[in-house]
Amino acid sequence: MEDKFFKRLDDRAAKAHELLVAGRVGELTDATVLGWANFVISLWFRTPTDIDGLGEFVDAFKDPDFSESKLGMATPEALPDGAYSALQMEAVREAIYDPALNQALVDMNWYSLETETSRRFMISDWPTHTAQNLPFLGHPNSYIAMPISPKRIFIAAASDTFIHEVLHTPQAFLVDRVNEGIVAHARHFVGYADEGEVPFIKSHFASAPRPSVAGTIRN
Repeated sequence: MEDKFFKRLDDRAAKAHELLVAGRVGELTDATVLGWANFVISLWFRTPTDIDGLGEFVDAFKDPDFSESKLGMATPEALPDGAYSALQMEAVREAIYDPALNQALVDMNWYSLETETSRRFMISDWPTHTAQNLPFLGHPNSYIAMPISPKRIFIAAASDTFIHEVLHTPQAFLVDRVNEGIVAHARHFVGYADEGEVPFIKSHFASAPRPSVAGTIRN
């Protein structure tokens, strides 16, 4: 799946990442904006937990009763080799390229902020920091904050007021809050640049309930 789909998606996002890391948001073209939007949304569907969730959803169609209730027809007992993995791949593709989700992200205010504090951003299998108890996209208060380098963070917000508030937030506090959210929602790994962060990671790792977008689709 990674080679067939995600690598192509990552390659399309590479130019946008290069410009965002350089702080050159104004140079993003329509194509690079859309490529980056696809990439960010894909991060909610490509974790091991979410891939497993989609796999369970697809596997459920092997049950004739489930298939009958969802599709109005029983799934044939014998499908060609790879049919279920192809269906899983299609579910991932449809979710990532969903027009409404992508348009909501494209329409947000985008900003690339470089921090000047000594502490660096971390990364994990859940690399986006989002508003709690709100839709990831489409709500007036929705936002996404995602480290794109150890010293720089990508921010997308429905409200330009939110961007203004972030820019006037003490950077040490901002880095701490983002790192806490990224580590607390991690389930598989955390990437960090300073060995001194290990106690922080141990204290916060997997300490917050994490929404599963793919699980929602499955359910």
